[in-house]
Amino acid sequence: MPCSHSTPDPASSRTSASCGPVIDAPLRSALDRVSSLVSRLLGASMVTFVLVDDAHYVTASTIGRGEGFADFPLPLAGSLCAHVVTSDERFVTNAVAASHTGATDRDFGCAYAGIELLGLHGEVLGAFCALDDGPRAWTISELAILSDFAGLVSDHLTFDDARR
Repeated sequence: MPCSHSTPDPASSRTSASCGPVIDAPLRSALDRVSSLVSRLLGASMVTFVLVDDAHYVTASTIGRGEGFADFPLPLAGSLCAHVVTSDERFVTNAVAASHTGATDRDFGCAYAGIELLGLHGEVLGAFCALDDGPRAWTISELAILSDFAGLVSDHLTFDDARR
């Protein structure tokens, strides 16, 4: 079933989410603030949150070179976040080779670090990712920052979803 995060509900300024938490304006704003902070802390050219279902992902927040990515479901296959989502663990690479990952052309030649966003029962809701324009050796400290903020957002998404 495709992710339907992009189906707006005009009455509430919320986005329907058959594959995860509802992304309303206040939540999107909070995710943007976290993305912006982590981008500054890591000096990464792009920081993004994506939410997923079995076959699709949708961008919930992006700061940096990827700002303005479409807010509609895209195929999960071939995306870098697919590595995080399918393995249930972080995926880190210092340089992405297109022929190796099958990544889309916007991901070519970049360093990538992605941490899973987990729901209340351990289900993968999405990924919190940092990308850089060229090769980069992610430090243990940088990965800890990304992981800590991913955990914080996972807790917030789970709490926000449970409240509804």
